[in-house]
Amino acid sequence: MIRYPLPEPVARVARFLADARAEARLQEFRAGTPTATDAAAAVGCQLDQIVKSLVFLCDGRPVLAMVPGSRRADPAKVAAAVGAGTARIAPAESRRLPSEA
Repeated sequence: MIRYPLPEPVARVARFLADARAEARLQEFRAGTPTATDAAAAVGCQLDQIVKSLVFLCDGRPVLAMVPGSRRADPAKVAAAVGAGTARIAPAESRRLPSEA
Protein backbone atom coordinates (compact mmCIF):
# COMPACT_ATOMS: atom_id res chain seq x y z
CA MET A 1 0.00 0.00 0.00
CA ILE A 2 1.31 3.46 -0.89
CA ARG A 3 1.40 6.19 1.75
CA TYR A 4 -0.30 9.48 0.92
CA PRO A 5 0.92 12.09 0.51
CA LEU A 6 3.75 10.53 -1.44
CA PRO A 7 7.33 11.34 -0.44
CA GLU A 8 8.54 14.16 -2.71
CA PRO A 9 10.95 12.03 -4.83
CA VAL A 10 8.20 9.43 -5.40
CA ALA A 11 5.70 12.17 -6.27
CA ARG A 12 8.14 13.51 -8.91
CA VAL A 13 8.39 10.06 -10.50
CA ALA A 14 4.61 9.68 -10.41
CA ARG A 15 4.16 13.09 -12.11
CA PHE A 16 6.77 12.23 -14.76
CA LEU A 17 5.04 8.92 -15.54
CA ALA A 18 1.62 10.59 -15.69
CA ASP A 19 2.89 13.38 -17.95
CA ALA A 20 4.44 10.76 -20.25
CA ARG A 21 1.13 8.88 -20.25
CA ALA A 22 3.01 5.78 -19.17
CA GLU A 23 1.01 2.90 -17.82
CA ALA A 24 2.59 2.29 -14.43
CA ARG A 25 1.74 1.23 -10.91
CA LEU A 26 3.82 2.44 -7.97
CA GLN A 27 4.10 0.11 -5.01
CA GLU A 28 5.76 0.54 -1.64
CA PHE A 29 6.92 -2.42 0.43
CA ARG A 30 7.39 -2.24 4.20
CA ALA A 31 10.36 -4.60 4.21
CA GLY A 32 12.01 -2.87 1.25
CA THR A 33 13.35 -4.54 -1.88
CA PRO A 34 17.11 -3.98 -1.95
CA THR A 35 17.77 -6.78 -4.46
CA ALA A 36 16.04 -7.99 -7.60
CA THR A 37 15.36 -11.31 -5.83
CA ASP A 38 13.64 -9.45 -2.97
CA ALA A 39 11.57 -7.39 -5.42
CA ALA A 40 10.45 -10.47 -7.36
CA ALA A 41 9.42 -12.21 -4.14
CA ALA A 42 7.53 -9.11 -2.94
CA VAL A 43 5.35 -8.96 -6.06
CA GLY A 44 5.12 -12.73 -6.52
CA CYS A 45 6.86 -13.10 -9.86
CA GLN A 46 9.93 -14.76 -11.33
CA LEU A 47 13.24 -12.92 -11.36
CA ASP A 48 13.19 -12.62 -15.17
CA GLN A 49 9.80 -10.86 -15.05
CA ILE A 50 11.11 -7.69 -13.40
CA VAL A 51 13.82 -5.14 -14.12
CA LYS A 52 16.37 -3.59 -11.83
CA SER A 53 17.63 -0.04 -12.13
CA LEU A 54 21.39 0.50 -12.00
CA VAL A 55 23.14 3.85 -12.12
CA PHE A 56 26.40 3.94 -14.06
CA LEU A 57 28.88 6.74 -14.58
CA CYS A 58 29.60 6.84 -18.31
CA ASP A 59 32.53 9.13 -19.03
CA GLY A 60 31.59 10.79 -15.74
CA ARG A 61 27.89 11.31 -16.64
CA PRO A 62 25.18 9.44 -14.68
CA VAL A 63 23.19 6.97 -16.78
CA LEU A 64 20.27 4.85 -15.60
CA ALA A 65 20.30 1.31 -17.00
CA MET A 66 17.20 -0.86 -16.73
CA VAL A 67 18.34 -4.49 -16.67
CA PRO A 68 16.28 -7.71 -16.53
CA GLY A 69 16.25 -8.96 -12.95
CA SER A 70 17.87 -12.25 -13.91
CA ARG A 71 20.76 -10.68 -15.86
CA ARG A 72 23.97 -8.82 -15.06
CA ALA A 73 24.74 -5.48 -16.67
CA ASP A 74 27.81 -5.38 -18.90
CA PRO A 75 29.53 -1.99 -18.35
CA ALA A 76 31.07 -2.08 -21.85
CA LYS A 77 27.63 -2.55 -23.42
CA VAL A 78 26.17 0.24 -21.28
CA ALA A 79 29.00 2.56 -22.37
CA ALA A 80 28.52 1.64 -26.04
CA ALA A 81 24.75 2.21 -25.82
CA VAL A 82 25.26 5.83 -24.75
CA GLY A 83 28.32 6.54 -26.88
CA ALA A 84 30.72 6.65 -23.94
CA GLY A 85 34.23 5.27 -23.70
CA THR A 86 33.85 3.88 -20.18
CA ALA A 87 31.14 2.93 -17.71
CA ARG A 88 31.28 1.93 -14.07
CA ILE A 89 28.69 1.46 -11.34
CA ALA A 90 28.15 4.84 -9.69
CA PRO A 91 29.21 5.13 -6.05
CA ALA A 92 26.30 5.48 -3.61
CA GLU A 93 26.86 9.21 -3.01
CA SER A 94 26.41 10.00 -6.71
CA ARG A 95 23.12 8.07 -6.90
CA ARG A 96 21.23 10.49 -4.69
CA LEU A 97 18.74 12.93 -6.13
CA PRO A 98 19.63 16.60 -5.63
CA SER A 99 16.79 16.91 -3.10
CA GLU A 100 18.30 14.05 -1.04
CA ALA A 101 21.85 15.44 -0.87
